[in-house]
Amino acid sequence: MKSRPLAIAALCLLAVTEAVAAPEQPALQGNVVVARLSNSPVLIWDATNVVLDIVHKKMSDADANDVLERDALLAVASKSDVLKDASGTLTLRVIYNKVGALNPAYNAQTLVGIETYALATMPVQEARSDAGARAADQKLPTWVHFSVVGKLPPR
Repeated sequence: MKSRPLAIAALCLLAVTEAVAAPEQPALQGNVVVARLSNSPVLIWDATNVVLDIVHKKMSDADANDVLERDALLAVASKSDVLKDASGTLTLRVIYNKVGALNPAYNAQTLVGIETYALATMPVQEARSDAGARAADQKLPTWVHFSVVGKLPPR
């Protein structure tokens, strides 16, 4: 009977050790859609929730861009399983919903349009194998080209 509490204590210690040892990868907000999967695949990431969070926190443009760059890698990593047969250069379109005034009939904001904020391009091979691990880094890998083509909402 003395071995049972010892075994339970050992299992608890193992669970705590694993939880501390393995850094948790941040969860991706928004949906990622595969628009084209053949040569030079195209992914579209709806970053609306991230952009709303950026506006709410009143982040600077540089900090907001850092968050969107990191989460873009998470978006690519979330689709790495479907990219296994793809080749060429992957393009990720980072988009968000532009909202307008509150519609009193529906008590909800109106959709003004969709803004393409950035395009991230990278070799499929690196994206498939390394994007998830690199998302935890604070620095964008050299094999990713992240170009801002739109604007974020005013903060």
